[in-house]
Amino acid sequence: QVILICIVSIPMQSLSMAPNNLDLYVFGGIAIIIELLGIIIETISDIQLTKFKSEKNNKDKLMDKGLWFYSRHPNYFGDSVFWWGISLFCFSISYNLLIFISPIIMTYLLLKVSGVSLLEKTIAKKKEGYDNYIKSTSSFIILPKKNIK
Repeated sequence: QVILICIVSIPMQSLSMAPNNLDLYVFGGIAIIIELLGIIIETISDIQLTKFKSEKNNKDKLMDKGLWFYSRHPNYFGDSVFWWGISLFCFSISYNLLIFISPIIMTYLLLKVSGVSLLEKTIAKKKEGYDNYIKSTSSFIILPKKNIK
C-alpha cells in the first residue's frame, strides 16, 4: 500500500516541484470541473445505492435505477473521473507527463482488481436479471442502454 500511495500521489507531489505561478487558465478550470463531476457522480450513485439497499423489499434485487440504469458501476466511474480531474489539474500547473501514471493505475485497479471485475464475479450469481443487465448496460462508463435482441 505504501508503494501505491506514492504512485497515486504523484500528481500532488508534482505540484511541490512546479513554479509558484498558479495561474489556472482554461485547462485548469476544465480540470476542476472534471474533478467536481467525478465527486458528484460518485456521491449520487452511492446515495442511490444506499437508499435502494435500505429498503427491505430490495434485498437480493438488482439496482438498475438512476445512474445505475446507465452504468453497472457508476460509483467507480465517478471515482475514476475524479482521479483524472486531479491529474489534469496538476498537469495544468506542472506539465509533468509522469502525473498520468496515477489515474491510469487507479482506473486499472477500479476496473480489473478491486472494483468492477471483483464484484461482477459474485453479483451475477446473486441477482436475478443480472445477465440481461450485463448485456444492456455499460460496465463502467455512463452510457445509454445497448439494444439487445
